[in-house]
Amino acid sequence: MRRATPLVRVARRGGRRRGVGRGAQGSAPRDAARGCSGTCARPGAHLPGRAARARPRPSRPLGLGVDWTGAAAALGSPAEPVTTLLDTHFILWIALRSKRLRAYPWIDRYSPWTVSPVSLLEIVLLGEAGRLQVRHAEFLERLRDDRRFVIDDVGVTLLVTAAIGLGWTRDPFDRLLAAHSAARRLRLCTVDPVIQEHHALLVRELAAS
Repeated sequence: MRRATPLVRVARRGGRRRGVGRGAQGSAPRDAARGCSGTCARPGAHLPGRAARARPRPSRPLGLGVDWTGAAAALGSPAEPVTTLLDTHFILWIALRSKRLRAYPWIDRYSPWTVSPVSLLEIVLLGEAGRLQVRHAEFLERLRDDRRFVIDDVGVTLLVTAAIGLGWTRDPFDRLLAAHSAARRLRLCTVDPVIQEHHALLVRELAAS
């Protein structure tokens, strides 16, 4: 059987795989786990201003998560109520079938999961910065077809209004995801230690950690 071409790759440097999202201990930076959009990022592409030192980075292709085979499209919309919002690193861990998910065996109990447009933008920026290689259009299409995920078409005004009072973080993605969680009353699934310390609406297992 011919192997499917992966939609997501993690950039590598010096032969070591770089982390995807914040680590299980919350020590990894936020620059390693975010999204999907309509245009494909070039391998090794960087954000404006970094082109002078941009160099191609070798990468190892990683497969998509369970049910990302196209069969999920026939399953239709989720029948269960959506109660949980995934932080971007969880979206990518699921898509990459990361071993980090072994530390969170309860994650499937919260499916279907809400995906914020904020995370989709963050993944695009990670691709442009060369941290991920993402076939954005196909990734987004699979995400929409997979009944385990629900992309919330939340309004910008609602997010910004909810984010104004969250002065405990200067990270725009952290702030907007916490605002999304609060505005929609969705429990946030994140291992970010700053969010866990200041944001009360977390999934039960992470709130107790």
